[in-house]
Amino acid sequence: MKVLILNGPAEAGKGTLVQILVDLYNVDIYEYSSIDWAKDVMLSHFGWQGEKTPKVRKLLGDIKKLGIDYGDIPYYKVLEEYEHAISSMSDLFVVDVREPPEIKKLVEHFRGRKIPCMTIRVYNLKKEKEAAENL
Repeated sequence: MKVLILNGPAEAGKGTLVQILVDLYNVDIYEYSSIDWAKDVMLSHFGWQGEKTPKVRKLLGDIKKLGIDYGDIPYYKVLEEYEHAISSMSDLFVVDVREPPEIKKLVEHFRGRKIPCMTIRVYNLKKEKEAAENL
């Protein structure tokens, strides 16, 4: 199974790109974001209702950073989801990862196992500016 790593700020158009791939190539895509596990933490332990305000996005990012620093949780969750994608017989595993060191680890992992892997940076200059202002 091929791997596509997408990178870009919130609302840059990553989901739109995935939908274009589905529409153009009629492929079965298994999607995962490296922050999904942090969302699960927020849902189960903080009563989060799914809203995505700048404050919540920052908290999600902080939880993810803790997971990276203490056990590399996002990395291992992506690998776990890749195995689920294989089991589901999907054509393409698409993962959303923002942090360059995390992207590098994943690329090295997949390419080291001869798994076709490509990264795409999705740009939306307006959203890039807004994201930088909210850090």
